[in-house]
Amino acid sequence: MNSLKLNENQVNISEAVAFHKKGMLSEAKQIYNQYTKLNPNNDRVFYLWGLAEYQEKNYLKAIEYFQRAIELSPRSAEYFKDLGNCYKHIKKYDLATIQYEKALRINSKFPEAYYDIGILHLIKNEWGPAINCFKKAISFNLKYTNAYINLGIAQQKQGNFKEAILALTQAKKLRPNDEMIYLNLGNAFFSLGEISQALLYLKKAITLNPLFTEAYCSLGIIYRETKIYPKAVEYFEKAITINPDFEDPYLLLGNLYQLEGRHESGISWFKKSLKINTENASTHSCIGELYFEKGEERKAISYFKRAVKLDPEFAAGYSSLIKVMLKTCSWKNLKKYNQKLDKLTLDALDKNKKVFEPPFLNLVRHSNSSLNHQIANVHSQSVTQKIKNIGIAFNFEKRKNLNNKIHIGYLSNNFRNHPTATLLHDLFDSHNRDHFKVSCYSYGPDDDSEQRKHIKYTCDNFVDIDKLDDTEAAKKICKDKVDILVDLVGYMKDNRIAISAYHPAPIQIRWLGMAGTTGSDFFEYLIADRIIIPEQESKYYSEQLIYLPKCYQLNSYKSFHIEKTEKSRWGLPSDHFIFCSFNTTYKIDPSIFKVWLYILKKVPKSLLWLLVQSDLAKENLKRFANENSIASERILFAERLPRRMHLQRLSCADLSLDTFAINGAATTSDALWAKVPVLTIKGNHFASRMSASILNAVGLSELIFDNMKDYQEKAIELAQNSTALSDLKNKLCHKIDSSQLFETNRSIKILEKAYKACWDLYKQGKPLTVERIKDLWSKTYN
Repeated sequence: MNSLKLNENQVNISEAVAFHKKGMLSEAKQIYNQYTKLNPNNDRVFYLWGLAEYQEKNYLKAIEYFQRAIELSPRSAEYFKDLGNCYKHIKKYDLATIQYEKALRINSKFPEAYYDIGILHLIKNEWGPAINCFKKAISFNLKYTNAYINLGIAQQKQGNFKEAILALTQAKKLRPNDEMIYLNLGNAFFSLGEISQALLYLKKAITLNPLFTEAYCSLGIIYRETKIYPKAVEYFEKAITINPDFEDPYLLLGNLYQLEGRHESGISWFKKSLKINTENASTHSCIGELYFEKGEERKAISYFKRAVKLDPEFAAGYSSLIKVMLKTCSWKNLKKYNQKLDKLTLDALDKNKKVFEPPFLNLVRHSNSSLNHQIANVHSQSVTQKIKNIGIAFNFEKRKNLNNKIHIGYLSNNFRNHPTATLLHDLFDSHNRDHFKVSCYSYGPDDDSEQRKHIKYTCDNFVDIDKLDDTEAAKKICKDKVDILVDLVGYMKDNRIAISAYHPAPIQIRWLGMAGTTGSDFFEYLIADRIIIPEQESKYYSEQLIYLPKCYQLNSYKSFHIEKTEKSRWGLPSDHFIFCSFNTTYKIDPSIFKVWLYILKKVPKSLLWLLVQSDLAKENLKRFANENSIASERILFAERLPRRMHLQRLSCADLSLDTFAINGAATTSDALWAKVPVLTIKGNHFASRMSASILNAVGLSELIFDNMKDYQEKAIELAQNSTALSDLKNKLCHKIDSSQLFETNRSIKILEKAYKACWDLYKQGKPLTVERIKDLWSKTYN
């Protein structure tokens, strides 16, 4: 607030000003009251009275007196500015903006007004406008320390860490003993990956103020992110000791224990934080995530619902809630939550604000390639901006002049017991070592599975980068001189797409994993085929498409011989027709499940066999069946088994029914290898066309349908006509032996040809265009 100088010479007003300066506000207000009764036309006294009320946080009264002052003196910029601050405090931001703008119309060189508008933008998470306002304030007052500090904060929020450091360094020159400046400098250096500098500034902040809880929290975050967990705990607990009512360290401890997989400890700390702030929607969501990870899905849903009830605009909370509801087939009220998330997502896109809905969740919820691209693009831009501001760039010019083997690096968190690892079982060993070197970069858990051991044994280098941060991982990949980096995850669960955002290899390719675009500028190519992505839809993909001639998928099944087995061994009645769908539960939606129940109704002596682990999902599916006049006993649930046993079990099914919104991928190939025909509906985007691609590649396009009616009628027909089913299975057996889909070595040679084409064109400085790809395949594979 401004100076308390007054031009009046009356003793009582001078005395009031003296009281005011000493903080004796009640005494000052009594005199202001007496004075205005006698002199109701003195704008400055009303203004001073408003200041006193403001300082006591009586904002409504302050507004009243500031308005009286403005009525008497409508050309005072500071009156409007301080009135704006009152509206800001009561969260009437539009009214606050109006007052600040009025102040600037009176005095266009008023730095405090620009500053206060900047603060308003900070509150509203509008980083760009905030930056502009603070810069404007500084232009009229080069020693405006608070403007430099908040400029630094806004630059950090926007990811401009180097610019933040410049602003904060200037603030430090003006105010060398301000612990807040050192805190923000430490945070900015940490964001740039300069750990030693960050620690230096944060420890200086604590030296200046040994009770500075925010600095202890920032130090703890650095040690948490560098995986020095005991040290992180020490600093977080120190912050709590200093101020037991400070919420942040409780939340940070909860997050730390979540990272360590210590769910109960994480939940305990989050619940302690709720005692401080019971209305924190984000904390309820964090507890929900931990319960979800523990497998306690009912509790998870309860906490997520509480989170969105506390904050109806909490897009991240809706995303988490919908994710669990999909996994558990909890369809009641799902439509309502989907509609709310749609509104929040579209509003964010329209206003160019942060989009909280994850790209993969959007793929699951919407078969709209244009929207899928927009969501992915926003997330990728955010990642790219952060990487750009860290300022690390890799140079590959020297690689173009080398004639070494092409070094392929595969990047994934699923080099373990996972469908992706199963599909790629034979890939790493089968690469032609005369032309290629093969490395696998793993940032996922070591499950000590046969799949992981096999991959370790068959690639040239297996590099565990799980304990490296994204920057270190990218530097490792570059140092190893990887020529083509192939990401196998995209925006799937627990991804670390930021590693690829650094662009540590000259060529970067997306393959498998997420069935959609990343919307990024850091992947040059996406491996596809013309069924999953027709050429006319390529405009919705940021990557150049490498069209494989048959199917985008690689299969490795030659080592999985399936021995004949009886239905009874797996608890299946031999006299019943067994429909199956072993896709994961989030792919099952009410529309497809109703179709399956209709099929069961039309085929009385039949059962539906599903792979479901969630007890809540089982209950929900059984209840839904009962509500639709199908006895829940006709729904059978299988448990997860090792791959070989699973394929043997799967061979006992008579017909596989694919999900629609998101198809099976490895699941569909599994069924075909087990000699079980698969019926699918060809959808509108990559994720809903995967099975169509696989069936086309194996030569069974007659099992691909355009609508649910034809799909269900075919299922009923095959269940009721044993001869037609037998003929179909015989055809499938023949196709498996002759189709390219299961000819792993041939598929790998095609893939290698694509890699070589990418590399040759890179060395020539040319992109791999659709026309060049057509020419490439026409020479060998027509």
